[in-house]
Amino acid sequence: MDEELRELIGQASELSLDSPQRAKAISLLVVKIQQLPGFYQSCHQDYFDALDQIWDWLGRNIQDFEEHPPSLAVSLVRWINGNLHWRIKDIRNKRNQGISLDTQLNGDSMSISFKEVISETGFEPPRLEGLEGYIEKIQQQNIRFIAQKLKEYIDEDPDFVLRKAHLRNNPECNFQVIIQRLYLKDKPETKRAIAQDFGVSEQTLYAHYRRNWSNIQSHLQQVAFNSGLEQDYLL
Repeated sequence: MDEELRELIGQASELSLDSPQRAKAISLLVVKIQQLPGFYQSCHQDYFDALDQIWDWLGRNIQDFEEHPPSLAVSLVRWINGNLHWRIKDIRNKRNQGISLDTQLNGDSMSISFKEVISETGFEPPRLEGLEGYIEKIQQQNIRFIAQKLKEYIDEDPDFVLRKAHLRNNPECNFQVIIQRLYLKDKPETKRAIAQDFGVSEQTLYAHYRRNWSNIQSHLQQVAFNSGLEQDYLL
């Protein structure tokens, strides 16, 4: 996959912006990107508007892409997702601009303002002197939300990524179990204890951990990133 992507990126980067061949290479690249693991997808109302902007942006800026470890595909997905994330937020912010807190939501004698509705639903706009604490509170809520989503993902392993990364001839000793026992238990276990339970040497388990951790970590970071996007829409 990396070679196919590299060839398309190279073709597009060498051609002028108005070249039909560049447009064709970009179109093929867009199809490939949407098939890559970790590419962010959503049914949110702003997602498809942002996606349209991203493909237009990609067509004009593909020559600026830089490959980083562990692979071109992972680098490309991170590059696209990062820009997609901010475009979604930008669209949402623009949609919400111009709503005054004092805007009356109906015109009769029982008229109520947007500010009053927000207050009644439990949201209190922060005072200037309390803004720092308010931001900290929101950040803590974000972290808890993402951590919970990440734990749920690890426990369920819906993409079979964690369970697939197991010791040869020992499918029970996989990364789902390793992560759960190393990081998610109330009393985390040691690699030595885990190795003993599975009847392998600590060195064997450690080598397996180091060999696979980079890819597993990148995958979990993407899961956390996507969870962060979801949380943005809930706040």
